[in-house]
Amino acid sequence: MGFIVVAGMHRSGTSLVARVVNLLGVDLGDARHLMEAKPDNPTGFWESLPIARFNDDLLAQLGGRWEDPTPRPDGWEWEPALDPWRDRARGILDVEFEGRSNAGWKDPRMSVLLPFWRTVAEIDKVVVSIRHPMEVVTSLASRDGMSEEAAAGLWLRYTCQALHDAPGAVIVDHRRFSSSIDDSIDWLASELGLRPPDQQTREAVRAFVAPGQDRPVPSPETETGATAVWLYETRLENFDPGIVQAYLNSLLLPRAEADVSRLEADLRRAEARVVIKNDALARSERSAANLRDRVGELEKASTGQVGSR
Repeated sequence: MGFIVVAGMHRSGTSLVARVVNLLGVDLGDARHLMEAKPDNPTGFWESLPIARFNDDLLAQLGGRWEDPTPRPDGWEWEPALDPWRDRARGILDVEFEGRSNAGWKDPRMSVLLPFWRTVAEIDKVVVSIRHPMEVVTSLASRDGMSEEAAAGLWLRYTCQALHDAPGAVIVDHRRFSSSIDDSIDWLASELGLRPPDQQTREAVRAFVAPGQDRPVPSPETETGATAVWLYETRLENFDPGIVQAYLNSLLLPRAEADVSRLEADLRRAEARVVIKNDALARSERSAANLRDRVGELEKASTGQVGSR
């Protein structure tokens, strides 16, 4: 049996979903290596620290970071330069999950790195936790001082990439999941092919999950925020891969334009070098011609002197 992976935008309930999946019977690896709880996540992250660190390193290798992942074209995961990273990833999985069955891990970064991990391990199921984008915006503004433009853009990036790379993913809406927890865990267990929860499991989940509260959600003040809210409110129920693909293509466009600009600049530099070399060659040819003329003059002068004797 392959792994179960929990993905989704940061601050979107991935920790809650990971713990519930864990209580339903999925082994999250060596408990000693799980990330410790922090004030911004007091009930725990339920996240493998070795995998999270690896993913941060991989994002850096690809020219990005968690808050600014570099868009990549389809097929990027097979780049030969990533072969050493595959070996390292396999080593981490061997340590974390040796001898464990029905296992998995959670990391929001999986939303943008899933294709790579599929080249390393068999992943049977992907759970994508999704939260209202303006709740994510509020949370990231409080924790990191991130602007609405940046946070909403990041929500779009993570959410669209996860849905694009994991067709058939189990989509968990954070608000709905928490508001009806018994029905939610029955549904989730069924979707993941896990045993139905017994009474002890239900009580453990209820003790962990706070009842959902419909807090007021601020209205977006930017076009990016409005786009994220539109996708969340109108499109997740009837997921349209075409819309997601169009958005991801739009992320690649600036990079393609930058590549074209760099190529044009390289071409201009090459053309300048050719002009300089041609100019130097012309000067050399003129110098050679002058030298030939001078040699000819000297030869004539020498011949005249010999004749006069």
